[in-house]
Amino acid sequence: MIRTFFCSAREASRPSLTLWKGFVASLILMASGAAIQAQSVWVGTPGSSFNAIPNWSGGVPSATVAGMIDVAHTGAYQINVANPVILGDLTIGDLTAVDAGGFELTGAAITFSKVGGNALTKQGMALDVIRNTLTLSTALNVNVVDGAGALQLDGVIGAGTLTKTGAGKLLITGTANNALNLLNAQQGTVVLAKSSSAAVRAVTGALNVGGRLRLTRRRSRLVDPMQDWGVLISRTTVIKSRLRQL
Repeated sequence: MIRTFFCSAREASRPSLTLWKGFVASLILMASGAAIQAQSVWVGTPGSSFNAIPNWSGGVPSATVAGMIDVAHTGAYQINVANPVILGDLTIGDLTAVDAGGFELTGAAITFSKVGGNALTKQGMALDVIRNTLTLSTALNVNVVDGAGALQLDGVIGAGTLTKTGAGKLLITGTANNALNLLNAQQGTVVLAKSSSAAVRAVTGALNVGGRLRLTRRRSRLVDPMQDWGVLISRTTVIKSRLRQL
């Protein structure tokens, strides 16, 4: 918002007062701008680097610049994270076609680190896959907006808090342990489908279920069976009997 300040002739004769008002106006503009996060849109081609500046409309996304990956396409569309990146908010998904192939992020680690929490938003109806290791410096909210859409997190998820919202499906897969301290399954569907190995866990700490949770029978080990990890069930008792089978 641009603010215009007027001063009287008397005030104009007092330079110090005029300078002070200008300084205050600058602070107001800076404060209002800080609340608005910039956005950079993907303009690259399939198989190209996430880290290349020309592949984004406003430079590579960061903790203060949100990223948007929404490109009309058919078939698989892979984007390679050549070097580790630090992000705040990221939106992924093709809204232009119902049967479009999904996006797939591969490569180096992605760290989510934004003051106040991060947002990973999945839009559209295709299955999008993120195979990168995810580091959660601050809490991550994963919103799978469309009820027919799905997002698969196939890499290692580090220690921290992950909250699932939105009507769609979140799949947590892969062959290595996650270190999640807390998984809040608040809306939609969460599928825990880690490796068949008894040592591989999708969640290390607590699991708070507010939506629907599907566990693949005899395949997903949430945690060490001997560990007191405090599952919190808020809506269903069916889950309790399913958890005893793990």
